[in-house]
Amino acid sequence: MKNNKLTLSIHFIRGNRGSLVFKDEGEDGSCEAFRINRLVDALGFVACMKQLILSIALEAEQDCMYELWNGTGKLWVLFCHAEDGEVTIAVEDCQSSEMVFSWAGWEREFRDAVEGMIINMGRYAFFVV
Repeated sequence: MKNNKLTLSIHFIRGNRGSLVFKDEGEDGSCEAFRINRLVDALGFVACMKQLILSIALEAEQDCMYELWNGTGKLWVLFCHAEDGEVTIAVEDCQSSEMVFSWAGWEREFRDAVEGMIINMGRYAFFVV
């Protein structure tokens, strides 16, 4: 398995929307990033990722998907597979059926990325709709 760092970040805007960024920093200095602007139900995404890392921590095999919609109705699907301590995620653009982001690493790295996203969201103001 390649040695790379996954970073997830989310910046909230009004109406439970946010800008979601997936970033994969390779050990060779390469960087792959993908952004979804105006993600709908941003807090729901964060909650699902937290539940996912808890399930993986219990050594449960996971094979799941999560729909990511933006404010204009565009759809991406986040696929996640976890087994034997290894996690693979991929984001597919449903219009083109193209994989726009992928990452593979250890459960600890995935957990750290999700926990980092949750810790950093505290810096942002939450708006009541």
